[in-house]
Parts: sequence; C-alpha cells; structure tokens
Amino acid sequence: MQNLRLLIAMLTLLASVATPGPAAATNVVPGRALLGTWHCTYMAGGHATTYSATFAYAMGGIWMHETDSAHGAPQGEALYTYDSKSKTWTAVFVGSDRTATVFRAVGPSTTHIVYHSVYPDRSMSETFDWPAPRKYTLHFTQVAGGKTIRSNDICTET
Repeated sequence: MQNLRLLIAMLTLLASVATPGPAAATNVVPGRALLGTWHCTYMAGGHATTYSATFAYAMGGIWMHETDSAHGAPQGEALYTYDSKSKTWTAVFVGSDRTATVFRAVGPSTTHIVYHSVYPDRSMSETFDWPAPRKYTLHFTQVAGGKTIRSNDICTET
C-alpha cells in the first residue's frame, strides 16, 4: 500500500496547471503549481490513510522530483518530465521496498491526464484531474491476479 500511495503522489506531479519553472532549459516540465508540500488522503477498499507529497524541480527544471512520506517516514521518490515534441509525459517511481514503476501518458493536457504503466508490466492506469487550483485527485486501477484493485486520492496544498 505504501508503494501505491507514492505511485499515486508521483503521478500528481505530472499534471499541474502551472507555468514552467526555471528558465534556461528547453522543454521545462510544467509544475510550478505543485512546488511545495501537499496533504493527501489515499482511499482503497474502505480504508483511508494520509501522506505528504513534496515537489521540487530537478536537473535544471526539465524534471520534477517528488518525495512521499507517511507518518514522517520516507516511502519513495519519483521523477517526472514532459516532452513537448512527442506530447508525452514520463514518470519514474522508486519505492522504499526497492520496486520501480514507469508510467507514460500522451497528450498536452495538464488538467486531465491518463497514465498507463509500461514497466514492470502494463497492468496499471492512473487518471489525474485538477478540479481546483489547490486540489488534485487521482484514480488508480490495477489488474493483478485476476482481481481489479482501485484507489482514489485527494490532495490539497498545505
């Protein structure tokens, strides 16, 4: 579940409705609205838990770096970027349990993005929506072992 929370937080980074960060880099990832710390509630199967997602620019502003923590303990990290030529988002998530997941999304939207996992398999999808300036939501689905796992997150700026 900790990996799932971080994965969900990671995806939120990709969908901000902001202006680019540091100048000088071409193809700078949009994300200024996500900079800072967000308070999130993860809900799945009648269970809810809270976590914090913190976002900052990395590598000259062409990537965003995200760290996720629950109860003060690090849960994982993520990097996100957007390629304006191919209109493709890429997210790479690394968990504290030594797992890695790569997601891709196609399209220039920063308010509604549908991601699909490409590694380690294609069983996951995540929909990011930005319904308000200080709020984003995530809707995650994974098919594993013949079962469908669903979760929802609501994040607000702290």
